[in-house]
Amino acid sequence: KLMFEPLPMWCTCCNERIKKHQVYYYAVPEGGGNNAQMAKSVYCHKCYTDTKTQFAVEDKQIPKSALVKKKNEEEMEEAWVQCDKCERWLHQICALFNGRQNDGGDVSFTCPLCCLKDLETGKRKPIDKRPKTLMGACEYPQTKLSDYLEDRVARSMKQEVADMAKKENCAEKDVQTVNPGELAIRVVSSVEKR
Repeated sequence: KLMFEPLPMWCTCCNERIKKHQVYYYAVPEGGGNNAQMAKSVYCHKCYTDTKTQFAVEDKQIPKSALVKKKNEEEMEEAWVQCDKCERWLHQICALFNGRQNDGGDVSFTCPLCCLKDLETGKRKPIDKRPKTLMGACEYPQTKLSDYLEDRVARSMKQEVADMAKKENCAEKDVQTVNPGELAIRVVSSVEKR
């Protein structure tokens, strides 16, 4: 049984991190519900006790008594998916399986090892075009961090090619490698401290 690491939370007032097992308070989101992860304003215990009567939440004054008290100990279990061929269980995130597109539970799933086996035996042909439901990294939005990482890896790859060419006593264009221009790195999950 594996658990996801809880999302980091930061106090809206003091910008201090709300640590694991620490008490915090949040304003119930407009749509209702009791989900603190959906709340835009979260307050640490110190800010809650230091504030006399009201908090400013999204340009509205919310009485202190309207905030919900919670402990930062929410854990989410990682979802699993079973291969229809070998019956092996994999984490959905490791297998790149999108559980949201499997609402009815009737989508077939073949694990990467079975796909590879089928490709080697000729039972499966490589796809020419990526399905619309399976986005490539280059289709996700770029961030400063992804740009930095792409640039850093591309420079390292270029240096590696130069070193290999020198070692093999050949031209850089003759060294077999991946084109750094085809490399796409994206940040899928990032939390910025305000």
